[in-house]
Amino acid sequence: MFKSSTTQTIILGAFGSLLATAATLAVQAFWGEKIGRAGVTIIGALLVFAVVVPLAMRAVAAYRANVRAEFDQELLHQTGVSRIFSNFAEAEPEILSQMSVSRNLRVFIQFGRAVLAGATVSTSNFYDYLSDARLEREADVKILHAAIDNPYVTERSALTRGSHYAEWKADLEYAVQKCDSLATKLAGSRVTFSSRGHKEGFLWRLFLLDDVAYMQPYLHLRKNAARAPVLKFRRTLASSDGTVIQNDNSLYKVLSDYFDFKWEENRPDETDLADLTRGTFVSAVAALTRFRQTYVFIVPKRYVERTDREVPFHGIGGKRQGNESWVEALQREASEEIGAPLAIQSSSRTRYLTTGAELDSIELKDTPRPYCLYKRIRESDPNFADSDVLWLVGYEASLVASDYLGPQSEAAAVVYITGDMLFKSMVSAVTYRDIKKAPGCNLIVREGVDLGLARRAVPSGIAAIVAAGERPKVLKRL
Repeated sequence: MFKSSTTQTIILGAFGSLLATAATLAVQAFWGEKIGRAGVTIIGALLVFAVVVPLAMRAVAAYRANVRAEFDQELLHQTGVSRIFSNFAEAEPEILSQMSVSRNLRVFIQFGRAVLAGATVSTSNFYDYLSDARLEREADVKILHAAIDNPYVTERSALTRGSHYAEWKADLEYAVQKCDSLATKLAGSRVTFSSRGHKEGFLWRLFLLDDVAYMQPYLHLRKNAARAPVLKFRRTLASSDGTVIQNDNSLYKVLSDYFDFKWEENRPDETDLADLTRGTFVSAVAALTRFRQTYVFIVPKRYVERTDREVPFHGIGGKRQGNESWVEALQREASEEIGAPLAIQSSSRTRYLTTGAELDSIELKDTPRPYCLYKRIRESDPNFADSDVLWLVGYEASLVASDYLGPQSEAAAVVYITGDMLFKSMVSAVTYRDIKKAPGCNLIVREGVDLGLARRAVPSGIAAIVAAGERPKVLKRL
């Protein structure tokens, strides 16, 4: 569209130039003797200026608009940046508007007291806006603000920045009080609210909503909100046929992952499963089951039915249903998969893992204490066969039966595997035939199921977590 408009303008400019030249010749032919050569020159120049110059300026403007539009489109496709605001006050009304319709709101700030200070809207600050009636809908709100013990918010840091530490401390305490007040006010509503303190430096403030993100970097030591630009990132793009598609190049995803990583890193010292996993997300439960000198895992039938050369195996368990407790869900799954209950034990500590990282142990109030808690924080996770599962809670257990048990219901096989063989399956190509032949291992395949013994056995879920933990034991024996 822009190129054709530019071409059209150039053609009109050329036509205008010819018209001005023709008009000049006509003046010279009819009145040249009366006004003289100088008069003809002046009149011709005026005609050219009146016709050609505006058309030339229009052509230049159209060309610049074309270049700018192409640049904006390239910027959007390659980074997700769709707009740049000059400061926070300019971006604020749009941020509030987007917040009012988003279901997933994540905010990363420092002190928080003056995030919306000086706004030309009816709300006095960000916290008051969150408890406003406009959020009376299903929404998940998370706030990460600087913690009281943030190493970048110290008296020395305040002196370096020319600020007053007493004011910083008051602002931090204000943020904690406001978040606690919001949690109380929103309890029982359709809004799920939670907040945590972080220990990050002054990098940026983030507003991550359903499909857009707003980021203001800290470029200035003083009055940054009024001086630094705010970048708007879109998560999606409009395709040529009008459908909305995800933009894999958008920095929205990077900012989103950053927030989720920091949210997990700054979890509370002690909590419970109900608080951690609350919401409408799909959760699963699994058992790290031991029998004699082996671990016990299962191979679901749906994995065998695939044509892949790799077939995962994982712990006994599955998705939690309705109002089941974690233990109830695990016992139901055990009955369906191996036809027998499990003896569930409380673990000495609970390992806390996320996609690609193992964090410090987490203190849970729940009894029995889980062996591990795994949260998927990326869309793709090799340890999750089901992409809709967000949480995996694992328990230590043992078989009550006195002999090997076979698969039931949707299970295609039961895998009995030693620690050494489990670790080997994690780091090299181990087939189900290798497991069946390995000393101390056993493989019971359901009658009528063609597992394909030549296919590679890949640990998944809690099996992958345990396999990684077997490495030190293997090295110690070498």
